[in-house]
Amino acid sequence: METFALASVLGASVAVGRAALQRGPFYARFLAMLFTVHIAISVGIYPYVSPLEPLFWGLQVLTLGYLTTVITPGMWPRLAYRLVGWPAHIFMAGTLLAFPWALASVWPGGLPGVALPYAIAALGLYRSHHNPKETVAIDLRPPADPGAVRREAEIVARQRRFRPRPGERALRVVQITDPHVGPFMSAERLATICAEARAQEPDLILLTGDYLTVPSQDHPRHLAQGLAPLRGHPHVYAIFGNHDHESPALVKAALREAGVRLLSDEVVPLDTHMGPVDLVGLEHRWRNRAEAYARVFAGAPRRPGALRLVLLHDPSGFGLLPPGEADLVLAGHTHGGQFGLLAWGINWTLLRMVGIPDHGPWVGRGNRMYVHRGTGFYGFPLRIGVHGEESLLDLRW
Repeated sequence: METFALASVLGASVAVGRAALQRGPFYARFLAMLFTVHIAISVGIYPYVSPLEPLFWGLQVLTLGYLTTVITPGMWPRLAYRLVGWPAHIFMAGTLLAFPWALASVWPGGLPGVALPYAIAALGLYRSHHNPKETVAIDLRPPADPGAVRREAEIVARQRRFRPRPGERALRVVQITDPHVGPFMSAERLATICAEARAQEPDLILLTGDYLTVPSQDHPRHLAQGLAPLRGHPHVYAIFGNHDHESPALVKAALREAGVRLLSDEVVPLDTHMGPVDLVGLEHRWRNRAEAYARVFAGAPRRPGALRLVLLHDPSGFGLLPPGEADLVLAGHTHGGQFGLLAWGINWTLLRMVGIPDHGPWVGRGNRMYVHRGTGFYGFPLRIGVHGEESLLDLRW
């Protein structure tokens, strides 16, 4: 049994490695890291699994075999993802969370409760498909001081249903970011999210990048179908995220078919019931960001009395914006931190350890930012303790 299982795992690993190399060095490095960690923890927890050894080996082969497919273009039917992909992701996530059990296996008796991390991973799968629907009221008063980037929780009020006070006006905005059409976000589910967003009658619908995963990069119909309910709205704008540069022509075609205007370092003046609004869409880039942002804003001086909204995929670039140029930046990319304790009422995520703005409101250098937790996520391994977001933003100033 063990010889056959080891041979199967080795064969699946080789297949995944070959597929990753075909996709490029980024995927090869990423999967090499993921495999190394996964296999190392699997070896550590092996002493715990003797009663369920056939299941353990079967899930190892299923997981490695599944990874061969998710790094090649081509969407599966939804039922196939549920029967194969979702168990594989639960097993991957649970194994990563079982790291303390792997360390404790060197002690006599080890650590009890090895099933706990897999139960948490299963809960993560559930949360990954159930985003809270809420209204977020954001007060756009100028920041009190132009200091360093920091969280500013007091400017946001979250409510399930928000009713403006008598005589108060608000600009209603829906942000859709990081849907990552693929194993966890079908085109049909994205279409439902977009239809529900449209039903809120927002003034602006703003898309902030990362629309696809590798499986959905085989044809623009997946994204176009998902965004179809947005067609006909007068103000739907989008920017690219980092993953959109993997298949830019495909993403552009899908956005165009859905009637979405793509902005790349562009400024669009709008007239709204709240007055003039300047919408700035920044192209995603990894290098020379401060210089590129400065060029965009230098070429578009602020209009007197106009609210300036900035679309920025990666919030780590927020501190590089010129001072005082953004009344509100709308960002995504982080999936809210993806791994954290938000679901249990503790405002901590893994990204806090590396200093990246993870979710919610931030302020710095005279600018303000709201980081959306993401409509979907890429899938490696799962959302754990950090749910997604489907919010209506009410902007007041």
